[in-house]
Amino acid sequence: MKLAGDSDDLLAIFRELGGVDTVSSEVLSTYYDTVDGRLWRKGFTFRLRARRGQDELTLKKEKGFVRREWTSRIDEPVASIARLPQQAPHGDLGLGSSGLVPLFASNVRRRQTRLEANGALIEVSIDAGRIFAGERHTRVSELEFELVGGPVQDMLHCIRALLSGRRLSAHTCSKAARGMAMVNDAMSACSKAPKLQVHRADTVDDAVRLIIAGVATHILENISFATDGRDPEGVHQLRVALRRFRSTIRLFRAYLDPRAFSLEEEARLALRRLGRVRDLDVLISETIPRALKDSDSDHDFEVLLDIAREQIVDARSDVRRLVVDPRFNSFLLDLLIIWQCCDLVKHYRDTPLGRVATPLLRKYHGKLLKTGKNFAKLTGRQRHKVRIALKKLRYACDFFRTLYPGESTNVYIGKLADLQKHLGRFNDVIVAERMIADLCAGEGKTAINAEHVRDIYKIRLHALEPRLVRKWKRIAQTEPFWQ
Repeated sequence: MKLAGDSDDLLAIFRELGGVDTVSSEVLSTYYDTVDGRLWRKGFTFRLRARRGQDELTLKKEKGFVRREWTSRIDEPVASIARLPQQAPHGDLGLGSSGLVPLFASNVRRRQTRLEANGALIEVSIDAGRIFAGERHTRVSELEFELVGGPVQDMLHCIRALLSGRRLSAHTCSKAARGMAMVNDAMSACSKAPKLQVHRADTVDDAVRLIIAGVATHILENISFATDGRDPEGVHQLRVALRRFRSTIRLFRAYLDPRAFSLEEEARLALRRLGRVRDLDVLISETIPRALKDSDSDHDFEVLLDIAREQIVDARSDVRRLVVDPRFNSFLLDLLIIWQCCDLVKHYRDTPLGRVATPLLRKYHGKLLKTGKNFAKLTGRQRHKVRIALKKLRYACDFFRTLYPGESTNVYIGKLADLQKHLGRFNDVIVAERMIADLCAGEGKTAINAEHVRDIYKIRLHALEPRLVRKWKRIAQTEPFWQ
């Protein structure tokens, strides 16, 4: 696990951990792959490293918190896969050394120390330097914690205590991922929610732990993308992770310790802070451009876009403030600790999941049908409530889908997703109307152009209405897969 932030703050933590007298060394690492990034696509990184006069080759396969690596010390600096240890997964790589080229490099000053935290032995490294890809470069300033032995939760408690009162961000983004992002002139792909695999014999405790593990990993893997700001999907995936957590707490509320609801409140507050940047992203990248495309007049929307772009700068700054907020980091570390300690379920923790899934799905399905009654006559505010009820049912279906194998499950969840997408478009229009009114605040020509955008979207909403009603009827009339 890594902490990123101001180099002085990181150095203060390192010294606090007893790293004053450790030896520092310059570490030069060159990363190799095929020109089309074949190793990276398979989840591997291959590097040649020079440190303290010693060369070594390392193959890594990493995902989230877990890393596997195979290292060989070599006599000369030659990047040859054949020189990796015999136990390395040579057959999984699918290429020889001849196809490899250097893509990027990192040059950092590293200090290392080891510490014991209760029963955990932890290696702590502080890195300061740069990553280079051609003429591009980016700064490295991070503190890395690697568990050498002992309980994971002891290391997590240690990190949580260190983050208290400090404005640092936690993440799992490697130097290799950052280097590949520069090579490709983009951030690497944002991570989506992991697919859950639960079984009828699993307990409620097992299920809650698995879901929270997925949520915590989902958050950590997207923090770097959300703060970078180039890809709006980063913020979107953070929001998805937080909503999945809130849905988990509500789904299993009868089984949980009361502190679960304090954690849910933290997730709600974080979602509120992420909401504005997401809404502005949609307005800038979708709403106004579509209005321009649909408009046959000479309306100039550039002033409106400029106002939105100014505001999104502040909104993105707030995202960066959020991920270094000690309160948010305490919430995140609590999720990781719960994943390891599995102590959030208080009542009936050993109840088999097969006994609780169907009653919960029926309950959520009933709430959706009740909320959407007389759908065609519902107001925008009422349809927003339908959308929320639909999300809750869809998340519950996603959680439990492996308990009900079969095509009918996939078809039903597909229908839910389709309706959710169309309700989302309906909601985007309503949000856009409100935001545009706030942005222009009655300022002359800008207000006129804003009104034109709203008119276009009222026409769009009217055109969307019959399709939306049909899709609602499809859901209401479809027999659920758990029946």
